Amino acid sequence: MTELNPASPPVLLAAALIVSPALWDALVVGSMPLDTALTRFLLAVVAAWVVLSVAANLLPARAPVKKDEPDVNPAPKP
Repeated sequence: MTELNPASPPVLLAAALIVSPALWDALVVGSMPLDTALTRFLLAVVAAWVVLSVAANLLPARAPVKKDEPDVNPAPKP
């Protein structure tokens, strides 16, 4: 089972993309109070965390890298 941190970059980026119109209105245009935009951002972080966690658990895990295999392009020894 893959666990995703709520403060991880993918979660924060997804939340920022979801709430970008509200953040723009609050920070640039000034037509929305900042506390409202930040509340929406926090709710979007929770929503993005849930969606990305479910997606990470539904998708197959990556195959582990085998340490015993030789390097395909070994560096030349001096």
